[in-house]
Amino acid sequence: DDYFVVEEIDPTTIAIGEPRYYQGNYSYLIIGVERAVLFDAGTGTRDIVPVVRSLTKLPITVIPSHLHFDHVGALGRLDRTAVLDNPSLRIRIRDSRLTLERYEFLGLLQGLAPPTFRVDEWWAPDTIVDLGERRIRVIATPGHTPTSVSLYDEQRRQLFLGDFMYPGTLYAFLPGASRSAYLATTRQLLAMLDPGSRIYTAHMADPPAPV
Repeated sequence: DDYFVVEEIDPTTIAIGEPRYYQGNYSYLIIGVERAVLFDAGTGTRDIVPVVRSLTKLPITVIPSHLHFDHVGALGRLDRTAVLDNPSLRIRIRDSRLTLERYEFLGLLQGLAPPTFRVDEWWAPDTIVDLGERRIRVIATPGHTPTSVSLYDEQRRQLFLGDFMYPGTLYAFLPGASRSAYLATTRQLLAMLDPGSRIYTAHMADPPAPV
């Protein structure tokens, strides 16, 4: 149906939007030669997996920018699931599975129970993930949540930033949010990014488009 919109940033970078969802979420499919990454996992309102599978036949690792309810819909439902390598998450693993906590997930806002999913890969901050002729840097970007993560394609100057920044009011008061962490992360990003980098966030602008 017409629930999802698919927008080509370039031939191997695709934004998958949910403009009919009240928060206007975007997930990003980042495709290499050997594997692909889905950055953010959809809201779960509709099944994003068939859309993603229609766009590439490569093995897909999904990693959420953070663990709020509107970003984790397809975790555990693609080939592999990755999360930021953070001690606060690792300590909670049981049989390779992670159960999200009430105020980490925030699904109580919509009557959703915290999910449990298998973690296949731990992506450490400042490491490079090789997709085959495409490399992405893993960046810890606390501020919106303590375990927020972003991905940076230095060659293409593309930064996928999740909810660290988005159109409209910036929420710095949710559980785990920190204005001091926002400031520190902003300074880190300004110091490391090519000034010509484009930033892609997880919620749409007006009119609907990836930012």
